[in-house]
Amino acid sequence: MGGAMLDYWVRPDFCENFDAEFVVFDPGLDDGRLQRLEHYQAVQIWREESQFIEAFQNDDRAFDLVILAVKPQILVQLSALITSILSPNTILLSIAAGVSIERLQGIFGHIDGLSGDVIPVIRTMPNTPCAIGAGAVIGCATDMVSTQGRVLAEQLLRPLGYFNWVEDEKLLDSVTALSGSGPAYVFLFLEALSEAGEKLGLSAGLARDLALQTLLGSAKLAQNSKDFTQLRQNVTSPGGTTEKALGVLMAQDHLKSLIEDAMNAACNRARELNKM
Repeated sequence: MGGAMLDYWVRPDFCENFDAEFVVFDPGLDDGRLQRLEHYQAVQIWREESQFIEAFQNDDRAFDLVILAVKPQILVQLSALITSILSPNTILLSIAAGVSIERLQGIFGHIDGLSGDVIPVIRTMPNTPCAIGAGAVIGCATDMVSTQGRVLAEQLLRPLGYFNWVEDEKLLDSVTALSGSGPAYVFLFLEALSEAGEKLGLSAGLARDLALQTLLGSAKLAQNSKDFTQLRQNVTSPGGTTEKALGVLMAQDHLKSLIEDAMNAACNRARELNKM
């Protein structure tokens, strides 16, 4: 996910309007991505922890914002490295699924003797379409994040697609279940549509193209409407083919119940990750 966001931030059209330097530390960075990122003057890249610490431990410059784009399970492992480069005014922006602000403050709350609750923290949930500026990002900030800090975060996150704030942090687990994991649900639906088309005799290429264009067109149509139900009804002629198909999908609310169960499973998993 961090890589998807960085892919957009290093685009020339973004960099021209955002004067910033990105420092990337990723021990698992593959050679291909490393070579692509090395072309950008605004990006410094480090794969060795010792070299990273050596480069910044005597650097008087403070990081305005540190993005925690890691799996929740390794946050504690990285805390010593991260706290060594933080200042009391550095904003921590986390995209780690399920990890609460309180837990982040506990993990990283050892900066110059300060307690965790004074660290400016922004917890976010983005999704992979951010890589092309078509993502969805929701953020929740502590009271310690200044107006200027919120503006900085928005300058980074709004260009990635849709962005909004929530005041209730608990809603981020629901966001994770909907938009965070949502692209995978859409891709699965595309798989199902195209595979069903093939079984009905269409070539693999034609079935794929039709499935993709149907989703794209429907999404664009939906952007101009606030009522998804009305859109569905507009397509459904009495006694027609669509009505027959929806009779299968909507029988006993089967599809809606299945999606609800899937999102509940994702939401519950997000809550479990905070305890790991």
